[in-house]
Amino acid sequence: MTAIRRVLKSISGKYKELYPQLEEILEEPLKFTFTEEGSMSVEEGITCISELLYNQDSVSEKMWTFYCIIIDSLLNNRGVLEEFVP
Repeated sequence: MTAIRRVLKSISGKYKELYPQLEEILEEPLKFTFTEEGSMSVEEGITCISELLYNQDSVSEKMWTFYCIIIDSLLNNRGVLEEFVP
């Protein structure tokens, strides 16, 4: 995820037409960061999601699913986001 985050940061604000395509490609790797197995990369995943959201004019359905995943992780105490919640 670190490499993906760096690529997203390097194109931040440029190539707006690529972001919907990037969402398609990155959906599954980003979802993986919210699992127990991928929890070591959850911070990188959140950063990638914020880059994708920040650099588009609207929030797509794919990005809304991450809101649901984050809320579900918090409400059901999945342990993935523990270090980010006081």
